[in-house]
Amino acid sequence: MMSWAEQKKNEDKPKGPDDFFKPVKELEQTSGMKVMVFGDSKVGKTYFSLTFPPPIFVVDTEMGSKKVADIHFKGKEIKVFETLALDPNSDQADPIRSIDQAEQSLLSLGKLEGNEGTIVIDSITDIWLWIQQWLDTVAKKRTKDNNQPYRFEWTKAQKRFRNIIMRLLTKPQHMVLCAQTQEKYDSGKASGTYVPHSYRQSPHWVDYLIRIAKAADLTQKPPKTVYEATLAECRFSRTLDMK
Repeated sequence: MMSWAEQKKNEDKPKGPDDFFKPVKELEQTSGMKVMVFGDSKVGKTYFSLTFPPPIFVVDTEMGSKKVADIHFKGKEIKVFETLALDPNSDQADPIRSIDQAEQSLLSLGKLEGNEGTIVIDSITDIWLWIQQWLDTVAKKRTKDNNQPYRFEWTKAQKRFRNIIMRLLTKPQHMVLCAQTQEKYDSGKASGTYVPHSYRQSPHWVDYLIRIAKAADLTQKPPKTVYEATLAECRFSRTLDMK
């Protein structure tokens, strides 16, 4: 057994690359799949998220996960926290309390035992919108013409959102972020391209970016509605037209 002096000497010894870097084959897989799925309403984003391995923990901003689980996933271990909070005086959504509750529920998952399961945020669009509304209450520097927060104030919103996602990325469980769509604008003009309605860096943090959309199967009479999932981005493949 090393003495305290020997341990201290080893700690103070200059470290080399081998003290930090390990061959890939020696590293353990400590993180599950990280997925963002986006699409218009009623295209199956919630259903898709609940197909992941249990136990599933859903931070639900839209009050819809329980209904989908009751109908399609009877007996599956799915636990839901409905984070939407209402202002008791106006009966309107309270974004400040809602985002605070969402963060607290996600922090509680740090006490999960084991590496199995899935964490779902449905939807990450609401989380980002609530954070923006929170910023509107805490921003100290505003423009004189329209009283909007200065651009540098937005780093507060970005930091809060980023912290939420980074905590999830480090967890061993799978992660699914459900997002609504928004049209991308180039130089102030609509591009016809649709992207997840979330903080713009979000797609770069996930392994898979999947878009779900409705389509008509014209081979059926009458035409039948089908649901298509398109792999828009993938960290592990350069082929992006898979369905």
